[in-house]
Amino acid sequence: MTNYYEDERMSASRMKSYHSYDPAIAYHQETAPLVSSDPLRLGSALHLLMEGKYKPEVSPHDTFRTKEARSYRDAHPEAITKAQYAEVQNWYQSMMGELLKHPEYATAHREGTHEAEYYTEKFKARVDLIHGPLILDWKTTRHTHIRDVIREYRWNGSALQAAHYLDMSGADRFVFVIVSKTPPYPVWILPCEPEFIEYGLSLREQALTYREEYLKGVMPNYSLGGDE
Repeated sequence: MTNYYEDERMSASRMKSYHSYDPAIAYHQETAPLVSSDPLRLGSALHLLMEGKYKPEVSPHDTFRTKEARSYRDAHPEAITKAQYAEVQNWYQSMMGELLKHPEYATAHREGTHEAEYYTEKFKARVDLIHGPLILDWKTTRHTHIRDVIREYRWNGSALQAAHYLDMSGADRFVFVIVSKTPPYPVWILPCEPEFIEYGLSLREQALTYREEYLKGVMPNYSLGGDE
């Protein structure tokens, strides 16, 4: 059985990094072992709750500062504290409350397939939730206003992710469900328009080009121009 995280095929997150970082940094991140962090652990915990099948690993310790607590984390790398779990539950409850306002999305959550995996010779994808032609993707954000979320999603490679997932799964609609980490944890639902998906496909091709050129030893040419 394929282990998604150990598989070397290209994922959306790997390709997105070639737009966010210098190719040398992006390739290092692609090939380096995955290092767990609080954002990753909390994101994983939220996805487990949204899937509705598992409870995240919650530490009996209030922090991870003591020797005993650190030993516990060494044995349970995905563990989060009780306070962190309470925070994740707040995000989850807000997201579910918003989904229930939209019958189509509520039905998709109840009847769809969570964490569906897709593979081709070159690519891989792991979809948060797919139901027929619809994909829902769970996200958290530090932002506190929808305008800032939209601005970020236009440039951070989210179009690439949406396009990649649709291409891999055969679905034709992609919707981000985004919860703010700031109380009272508002949730924004952002369907992706066709032009956004087309842009994402072009970003995917760009990312692959950046990677191929780096592996050939070709670095981008940079220059400093004067004022027009």
